[in-house]
Amino acid sequence: MNAWRKSMPNRVTISICLAVCLIYGLVFFRRPVIVGGFRPPLFAAAPGVLSGENDQPFFSEELLPTDPSFKTAHVASICELSDGALLAVWYAGPRELDRDVAVYRSVRAPGKSAWSEPQVLVDRIGASRELKRSVRKVGNPLIWSDGGNRVYLLYVSAIGGWASSSINLKTSEDGGKTWGPSVRLTLSPFCNLSELVRNQPLALEGGGFMVPIYHETIGKFPEILWLLPDSGGRGGFVVWKTRIDRSRGFLQPSVVRLDSHSAIAFLRNSRGKQLGLSTSSNAGLSWEAPGYAGLPNPNSGICAIRISGGRLLIVFNDESRPGARDNLRLAVSDLQGKKWTRIAGLEDAAYQTFAYPFIIQTHDGLYHVVYSYNGNRIKHLTLNEAWIEDRIRDAGQPGPWPNNRE
Repeated sequence: MNAWRKSMPNRVTISICLAVCLIYGLVFFRRPVIVGGFRPPLFAAAPGVLSGENDQPFFSEELLPTDPSFKTAHVASICELSDGALLAVWYAGPRELDRDVAVYRSVRAPGKSAWSEPQVLVDRIGASRELKRSVRKVGNPLIWSDGGNRVYLLYVSAIGGWASSSINLKTSEDGGKTWGPSVRLTLSPFCNLSELVRNQPLALEGGGFMVPIYHETIGKFPEILWLLPDSGGRGGFVVWKTRIDRSRGFLQPSVVRLDSHSAIAFLRNSRGKQLGLSTSSNAGLSWEAPGYAGLPNPNSGICAIRISGGRLLIVFNDESRPGARDNLRLAVSDLQGKKWTRIAGLEDAAYQTFAYPFIIQTHDGLYHVVYSYNGNRIKHLTLNEAWIEDRIRDAGQPGPWPNNRE
């Protein structure tokens, strides 16, 4: 009895704290985080690419060099550098969320076919030192370039599971050769936790970027991170955050520019079954209530990009069984994003895992896809517009492409 009485104040205190956090969290999660007076700039025009009209269909595949002892290699992204080189990043280690996981980088020089041996770009020890706070795990790297020599890396650091993640920014001024220290982005008054990044950003007129991010604590929902140039002359970014959707089921948006003020977002569905879709007509400030894109989604990451002819190309797991990621396919749609034609199967092997695709187009017109291959490797595909057009012409007899593997 005495022990129970002694513990009672602690229990009351803990209960009060939990109740306050819950009430605050519910209020916070039910409304978009929009700072008064914030008006996003328009989307910048997409960079031009060389015409590929006379190209022969081209497709190649390769595995990026990774440590064979690692059981996890995951969440890759890729960008083109100003000299035409490719820079890929991913996280790898003994297992997901292990303390020894690090973010790795590899480069393929212009005109070369081989990738460099992976190098650690950031690990928990370096992140702890640069951020001046305890970091137990790192993950989810996103790499992109401003078209010049400046390269950006966003990655998450966690003090526990993914729900304890924060987003951090590193910048290189010399094409990714050397990097400045990590800067933790303050995105939420709610302990600044549970913010994660996944898909490629959109460039904004006048500089800056709109980055799709998402939240995982209590509810799962998609958000937008605005990195706007600091007009105070100090360099760096002013950071804002807005909400795509108030529901608690969609996350990991992949956003595609339609014109200077319109965009479409495809949303991973944490409840499985169908891929979500939302559109914005005011440069991403607000979004329509999500509907469905007409494709299955087994609670897995997707990536979409605009291609020629007023069409969209998406890389996705063509399954509706929750957690099933044993195939990876390509499909095309018009800019409405609701009626899709499956054009190619990239992977299909029962009991294996192909996940978290990421796609870009480089200035030479080639498309580059990277994704997690069976959980412990990163695969890189290169294809061109002629290859895509061939598959579209053959789409009348493409498969079949079942939505579910029985």
